[in-house]
Amino acid sequence: MHGFLLRSDKMSNSFKPGSSWRGILVSSGHIGWLLSFYEALRQKFSCEGYWIDCPLAVSARKLIVQFFSLWGTIFPSDDGNTQKQHLLHLLSGIIAWIDPPDVVSTAIVNGKSESEFLDGCRALLYMATVTTVLVFDELLKSIRPYGTLSLLSALMCEVIKDLMASHTEEETWSWVARDILLDTWTTLLMPLDGSISHAVIPSEGIGATSHLFALIVESELRAASASSFNDENETDYLQASIAAMDERLSSYALIARAAINVTVPFLIRLFSEKFARLQQGRGFSDPTQTLEELYSLLLITGHIIADEGQGETPLVPDAIQSQFMDVMETDKHPVVILCGSIIKFAEQSLNPEMRASFFSPRLMEVVCQNFCSIKIFNMISYVTCNVSLIAQHSQSCHILLHTPTILKYV
Repeated sequence: MHGFLLRSDKMSNSFKPGSSWRGILVSSGHIGWLLSFYEALRQKFSCEGYWIDCPLAVSARKLIVQFFSLWGTIFPSDDGNTQKQHLLHLLSGIIAWIDPPDVVSTAIVNGKSESEFLDGCRALLYMATVTTVLVFDELLKSIRPYGTLSLLSALMCEVIKDLMASHTEEETWSWVARDILLDTWTTLLMPLDGSISHAVIPSEGIGATSHLFALIVESELRAASASSFNDENETDYLQASIAAMDERLSSYALIARAAINVTVPFLIRLFSEKFARLQQGRGFSDPTQTLEELYSLLLITGHIIADEGQGETPLVPDAIQSQFMDVMETDKHPVVILCGSIIKFAEQSLNPEMRASFFSPRLMEVVCQNFCSIKIFNMISYVTCNVSLIAQHSQSCHILLHTPTILKYV
């Protein structure tokens, strides 16, 4: 079926009955009856908060969500049209669980159960397992003036806003929702073959995705800044290693690459602001918060500009290579500018005074992680324009990585 590709790593989320079940599950109208039944419950008990978590409502929602994962020969070979109608029918039935995102999230903050919202997020995840990113985005446009990617971005934004406002290390509804929605993004944007190619998303989706990424970065920098004066032994954020954060950072990287023409200039501007703040406050203000923000920013950036894919050697993501093909001058290439600014910052660690003022072991670790995994150097090597600039940056990497002070962090 054209446009419907199931990811092998998500098989556990899928439901693949054979063609003999078509009449029972697809053509019989049973799904329509179930949606109508749940909506009737919803309307009748709308003023009674308890009903959302009663066994009947929970079971009905679980069954509805599971129907999103139907795939295979249960649908006829008609270029995916029957499956599209099936998904659209289900999506129309559950859209009120998650849309408008700001209204739904406000209701949860004010005491409404999050169960229905989380099931709606799971429905989008299941839908993502059986569609391509373009089909996924188009489905909602039949009933809304925007695509499903825009809705997914808006949902994620509301979840992140709640995480920023809650200031808690306890697992809340927004923690659970973030994980589900990040899984959805990863399912949509991760290549089916495990390569470093990227999913092409429509222009409307690019705008929504870039806005989401900016909010993600803001939330991570706020968390980093807030943790800067906490006791290391009591703060999960400071104890988290790069490996422990890797899965979330990899999802962030996929989102960033989906709108790479916007996100790279955004990162360049952020690095410039943070570096300038360090210099301006040198000797006058405590740099701890800014350094923690730089640590977080370096982690995020390292995942964006290089991708390990299924191998151990980082490679240049296809999104970067294809997006900036028209840039013929190296010194104007956005990724080279980004890498160059990070290298120039790292060069300051060669100055003993600067190293003592700014470069903590944690910051040096993440800088060297970028270098040693070739996440910066490898990017520069692939831009085949201005050889002198490449050589200049390559020499800087070589000097940094072979300096005794730096080697102890490698």
